[in-house]
Amino acid sequence: MQPIITNLHQHSRPKIGLIIVFIFLLITILFLIIFSNKKNQQLAPPPLQSPPTPLNDISIIKVNQPPNFNSINLSAPNLFYAINQIDGSLIKITPEETTTIYSKPVESFSHLNSSLAIIDKQNKNNLIIKNLNNNQNQTIDLKNISPIVSVSFSSNSAELYLLANLNVIKRTTDLYYLSLENPIPKKLTTTTATDLEVLSSQNILLFSYADGEDLSQVSIYNLPTSTTTFTKNANRYFTSPNKISICTISSQSFSIINLPDLSEQTLNIKKALGVYWINDSELVILKNSNEGVVQATITPLTTNPIFKAIPSLKDKTLRSILGYADGQLYAINFYGQIIKTSI
Repeated sequence: MQPIITNLHQHSRPKIGLIIVFIFLLITILFLIIFSNKKNQQLAPPPLQSPPTPLNDISIIKVNQPPNFNSINLSAPNLFYAINQIDGSLIKITPEETTTIYSKPVESFSHLNSSLAIIDKQNKNNLIIKNLNNNQNQTIDLKNISPIVSVSFSSNSAELYLLANLNVIKRTTDLYYLSLENPIPKKLTTTTATDLEVLSSQNILLFSYADGEDLSQVSIYNLPTSTTTFTKNANRYFTSPNKISICTISSQSFSIINLPDLSEQTLNIKKALGVYWINDSELVILKNSNEGVVQATITPLTTNPIFKAIPSLKDKTLRSILGYADGQLYAINFYGQIIKTSI
């Protein structure tokens, strides 16, 4: 029996050796895995962080929807109306909050006094007139000139101008006059415009959007003569408080047009972010820079604007300017938030 026991011990030695080698290899592999993970963690970029807490002199306005606007109206010293691009709704912006005024997607709108004219994006056959005093809606059937694409009140809330009868192939629209007392549209002319704004009883601004930098066009249409009196390529435009002047922004220049005589002041300002008007002849232009947001005051005598940093926007970046009211700048910051700040 003794040889059997001896044979068992002799065969167990190599098995024990293999087990030790296996354990050693397993420990080595685990060590390499742990080391590799730590190295990858060190090389990996830091995770995205939530927006930092605003400075004390920048107030974040409470928003009900993500703020990304493609249309803004300065309606009162501290009141804005805007289209929310996320869901297309029409909202009112005050220094404290935003409120949804029309929850469906909006194509275009115009505000005057206590009235809102709204074109519903899902039903461009109708024009909706909303009374802000009693929250009642009046619907005007305009399917005979559908689709309606843009609307602007005249100097009173009983008359409007419309861009309608869009021809996608020809890329044209017709300009119409409409009285709310007798809502039968009257055709004035055919245009290439996609948006309009009534400037006075004599002039209408027509904006023809084109998909390309510096290809869009701003025009002034004169109602008494039924002619286009001014045309300029621009990516954006801003009207002065009393609509006596307009400024246009392109990628390479910045211009101010005085509407009574159509005189033009052009400055070599590139990549302007936006403007806010101080009065009808003086404005402030803003740009993003390496130091943050900078601004320069422009007057009729300005030839070489000097940009200065806005202390409350140091090291900040803005996406767009919403407007200026009551000493506060309203804008969309880098994180897509509505902000207001004293400047």
